[in-house]
Amino acid sequence: MSAHAWLVYVCVWLVGQMGLPCLYASPPTAPPAPQTTPSDAPCPATVPAEHERVVLHAETLEYVESTKRLLASGHVRVTYGDKHLFADQLELSAASNMGTAWGHVRFVTPEDDLQAERLDFDVTTGRGVLYEASGKVTKYHIAGTRIERLEPRVLAVQHGRVTSCTSRVPEWELRSADARIGLGDYMTMKHPSFWIKGVPVFYLPYFILPIKDKRTTGLLPPRLGFNNQFGTVLGQEFFWAATNWLDATVGVEYLSKSGMKPEVELRYALDPASDGQLKAAFLHDRRTGEDLYRVFLQQRQDFGWGIRGLSQIDVRSDTDIVRRFSRTLAEESSIRTASFAAVTKLFPFGGVTFEGASYDGIPDSGTSEQVRYVPRLSWQQFPTRLPGGLLWALESSYARLNASTILDNTPVQRLELFPRLVLPLLAPPWFGLALTGGMHETLYDHRLTGAGWTARHVPEGRLDLDGPTFRRRFTGLVDGQTLIHVVTPRLAYRYVPSVSQERLPPFLTLNEDIHFLDPLNNMTLIDRIKAANYAKVSLSNRLYAQSSTTSGTRSVREVAHLLLSQGVDWRQLTDGSGQPVGPLDVDLTLRLWPRWWLESSLRLAPTTATLQEVLVRGGLQLWSGSALTLTSYQRQTPHVHYLQGAVQMRVLEGIQVSYNVRYDALNDAVREHAVAVHYQGVCYTIDASWRMRQAGSTDFVFQINIFNL
Repeated sequence: MSAHAWLVYVCVWLVGQMGLPCLYASPPTAPPAPQTTPSDAPCPATVPAEHERVVLHAETLEYVESTKRLLASGHVRVTYGDKHLFADQLELSAASNMGTAWGHVRFVTPEDDLQAERLDFDVTTGRGVLYEASGKVTKYHIAGTRIERLEPRVLAVQHGRVTSCTSRVPEWELRSADARIGLGDYMTMKHPSFWIKGVPVFYLPYFILPIKDKRTTGLLPPRLGFNNQFGTVLGQEFFWAATNWLDATVGVEYLSKSGMKPEVELRYALDPASDGQLKAAFLHDRRTGEDLYRVFLQQRQDFGWGIRGLSQIDVRSDTDIVRRFSRTLAEESSIRTASFAAVTKLFPFGGVTFEGASYDGIPDSGTSEQVRYVPRLSWQQFPTRLPGGLLWALESSYARLNASTILDNTPVQRLELFPRLVLPLLAPPWFGLALTGGMHETLYDHRLTGAGWTARHVPEGRLDLDGPTFRRRFTGLVDGQTLIHVVTPRLAYRYVPSVSQERLPPFLTLNEDIHFLDPLNNMTLIDRIKAANYAKVSLSNRLYAQSSTTSGTRSVREVAHLLLSQGVDWRQLTDGSGQPVGPLDVDLTLRLWPRWWLESSLRLAPTTATLQEVLVRGGLQLWSGSALTLTSYQRQTPHVHYLQGAVQMRVLEGIQVSYNVRYDALNDAVREHAVAVHYQGVCYTIDASWRMRQAGSTDFVFQINIFNL
């Protein structure tokens, strides 16, 4: 025996709970002392690497040759890499590779810290048992009369408890007579009970608990809310991580006034270009006797060989379940559904697309119009270089309007060819010039007009000039930064002669007052190609800030831009009809300082300078965790003016409050209020939200999350 602490490397396996390899023995550097370990103890011929060594530190160490047992006592400490075992005494049988540590046992890793009265371990199988144990495993605190290590990351706990709280009486905990913990996966519990502040609340026969922040199969936190139309709302969802490329969420909501609403969402991602989702929901509203449902499918698929597919199916009941339970303004204001399928084959010189589409109005929005394209076939020839520097391109399509409210659902067919030549003239970095000329050749066929077909020939020419570009650098205005001002003018011109199109059957028309169609972009509208003799001048002002980091690298960010553009219709200028000068478009963005930003886009009438459309958005970060944003949107046709504001504020430690309001300035009415409160506790989170809409229901949702913090 030694009267002082020894540091000895022992040639045995130790503590299967830690998964330790052979320990190495070497003589101590202290003066020779009585050694009870025999000189012929089995030791490796070479010294293991430092990270493979197991270090045993104890006040006394004894090896009993007759029983081949290693005995260590007095502040025993075993270290292997980043794993540590502490105990008052340790005993190991070299014959059976089984051992015991007892007295203030503590097992510590970077993620785990467990304490116990005793530890039994089997080096051969790597299994171990902790008795009367408690401590931290990953981010959870567990305790049990018996904790057994079944596999490297699997524990079995008897008469155990689990919580993420650190207080003496936990805010919440789960107790179970038999639990299985898969570290980094999930925990399964038989006959668990849920306790709050030491008081039992409810019991379950079986429970699955995710114990790490990753895709793990298990129950999601329940939802509790109130809706003035549907009453008390209680929801529960189950998440299924089927594979690394497929998962699903299955849930059900109980509506006290309407009934049960099951929902399912399936998602997959085979590769970056192939993914999809399926959503479905159903409700038999016992108040009205209506069946509300929706099936929504989206798919994107790369088949290889240059073939790609895109599809969407959106089927809803006449009483729209999406609008009825809308959570966003887009869902609340949608007026039609879109279902389509398209397959595209790409070639080095072009691409062909075969598709069909159906657009159906939502009766709840006030429209039931139907427009169906079945089929539609298009071919696009990429610009191909010809002798003399010319480029040749082609856009062509065939479409059949199978059913619509146009012409009383009479089928209409259209064949469109648009070949064009492009002459590019480039002088980088000063300017770029492109001259384009082409001919729209369109053939219509329908069954209500005489011969049944109509042809149209519309020539088109374009000129696009970018530059010259001017740059100027400013240094010394801002410490550590160089400001770069870039000014780029642009001229775009389009000419289309007047061609009679009175006999053409309509496919689909857009309201120009609402959509603000630009004559420069009308080339994409195949039907009713309007005459154009139109030029637009644009001026781009952009300000960049260039700074250098301490490592010597440079970063450049845009801190402001001002974009101005206005067009002139020469056709109306020469014949004196209409308004020759188009509206002035202004786009302004400022991000000069980190704490505030401003974005604005507006359109001014050319003669009166009144605002036709304006969108202004700004934000200000008040202090850490608090921000204010304001949005104003106004337009003349149709005349609307909305103001939206949002405030996010940290009022107390761990409490975040946000408020949103939408105000209709035209009708002097508040359309929507929304308040949300988020509380981040030590071992749980609480979310509560209240939303009141003038043209909808009032919702209150309350949710406690104790699992995925």
